[in-house]
Amino acid sequence: MAKLSIARSPAKNRNLYSTLQWQKAVLQLGRAMASKLSLDAVFREFAAGIKGYIPYHRLLISRVNPQNRIQRIFILSQAANDALETSGDLYEKGQTVTEWVVRERKSFIREDTALVQEFETDERLSHMGFHSHITVPLIYWDRVVGSFHLASTEPKSYGERELAFLKSVAEWLAIAMENARFFQETHRLLEEQGVLHQVTSQINILDLDSLLQRLTKEVVNIFKVDCAFVRLSGPDGLFQLRAVSGMKLPAYQGAVLEGHGRSAWILENRKPLCIRDTRKQEASIPKGTGLDRMGFRSYLGVPIVPREKAIGTLIVVSKNVRDFTDRDIFFLQELAAEAAIAIDHALLF
Repeated sequence: MAKLSIARSPAKNRNLYSTLQWQKAVLQLGRAMASKLSLDAVFREFAAGIKGYIPYHRLLISRVNPQNRIQRIFILSQAANDALETSGDLYEKGQTVTEWVVRERKSFIREDTALVQEFETDERLSHMGFHSHITVPLIYWDRVVGSFHLASTEPKSYGERELAFLKSVAEWLAIAMENARFFQETHRLLEEQGVLHQVTSQINILDLDSLLQRLTKEVVNIFKVDCAFVRLSGPDGLFQLRAVSGMKLPAYQGAVLEGHGRSAWILENRKPLCIRDTRKQEASIPKGTGLDRMGFRSYLGVPIVPREKAIGTLIVVSKNVRDFTDRDIFFLQELAAEAAIAIDHALLF
C-alpha cells in the first residue's frame, strides 16, 4: 500500500514562512505604533516598520478632519520639491486617488502611471518620476479616518501580496492615529483649563495691558498660530491694538485704525468670524488688507463684550491655511469673556 506524503513542498514552506513572518511583523509594528502618543512618532514608526517588507520611494499619510476634508499630514519623498506646503495642506482639486479611496472605502493600485493617467494623482506622480502607487483607506470603527499612499519609481511594485500586508497594517495605523488624536485632545483640554485658571486668577492682580498681553501669549501657544492680538474700540469708534503676541504687526503697532474692516464686522454682528482662507472669503465680509499683505491666510476673531456692549476683538491669524474647529471658536470665546471681565474691572478702578 502506497504511503501518502504530508510533507509540504519547498514553495509552500516558503509561502507559509513568509506569511508567518509577515503576521509577526504586523503584530510587532502595530504594538510599536500603539505605544506612541504623538502622530509624528506613530507615522515614523509606520514608515520604518514597513520599509523592509514593501518597497516605496514616497509615503503620504492623510486624514479626514472634523470638517470632512482630506488633509495631508505626513510625507516622506525622495523627489525634489515634494513636501507638504503646510502641516495642514488640504486637497482642493477633485479626481485624486485619495479622494476616491476615502469616498469608496476601497484600496487602489496603479501599476504604471506612464501607461494610465485616470486621476490627477497619476499625472502628478508620473511627472515626479513615480511609476506605481498604492493607496489604502484607514478605517476605525467603520469610520474612514484617513488613508496612506505609497509610490515607487519602478512599475508594478504593488499587487495583491503587498495589499494584503498593508491592509493588515492599516488596521493598526488607524487605531494608533485615533489613540494619538485622543491623547492630543485630552492634553489640549488640560492646557485650556490651565490657561483659563491662570487668566481668571490674575484679573485682580495684573493691570489691563499686562493681562491682555499674557492672554495673547497663551493663545499663540495653545492654537499654534503665528499671531494673536486684541483690538479695543474707543468712544470715537476707532480701534487701537492693545496687545499682540507671536509675529509683530509693525503696521498696526500704536496705530489708531478706522472703525471698519473685520473687527468692525465682529462688533456689529456680535458673533465670531472664521475665515479658512482670506483669499477665498465671502464677498460680504470686509477685507483685512493689512493682514493679507503680511501673508496671513486663516483668521478667527471673536467679540469682547463687557456689560452687554461689544468694545473689542480677540483675534488669531495663521500664515498657513487651516480649519479652525467649533472647539477652537468656543475656547477663544471663553478667553474673550475673561478679557471682558478684566476690561470691566479696569474701568471700575
